[in-house]
Amino acid sequence: MDEIENEAGPEVEHQGEPAGALLAMLAGLYEDSVQAIAALGGLAEFTSVLDHAFTYVPMDALVPGVLKTADIPDIAAALAPRRLLFAEAIDGRNVRLEQPALSRSWGRVLEAYGRAGPRQLSLSASAPSTADWLIAALAK
Repeated sequence: MDEIENEAGPEVEHQGEPAGALLAMLAGLYEDSVQAIAALGGLAEFTSVLDHAFTYVPMDALVPGVLKTADIPDIAAALAPRRLLFAEAIDGRNVRLEQPALSRSWGRVLEAYGRAGPRQLSLSASAPSTADWLIAALAK
C-alpha cells in the first residue's frame, strides 16, 4: 500500500479533489462576464474539514484564512443571480452529502437564489449531464 497516498486514519480512504469546483466558483465571483458556473464534486463547506479528527481533503484545496472572511456557501450566495450547478458535494471526510444535508448547509444560498428567480440554482446530490445543463443555462 502506498503510504503517501493514504493518510493514517480509522479507515483507508481516498482523498477528495474539490479544488476544481472551488476554482469554478471563484472564477464566477471575480469575472463578471461568466454567465453560468458548473461545480461538481466540491467541498460543501470549509468548516466540514473541522468536524472530525481525520480529513480526506488535500491541503491544496484549502484556502488559508478563508474562514475569517467567508465559507463556500457565502461564495455561492454571492454568485446569485447567475446560473449555478453545484452537485456531488462532499464533506471534509470525502463523503458525498445527501440532498437534505446539502440543503441544510446551503440555507443562505437557497435564500439568495430564492430572490434571484426560479431555476437559477441547481443543487443536487447527483450530477445531471453537465453539457446539457450548460447548454440550457446559456440558451436563455
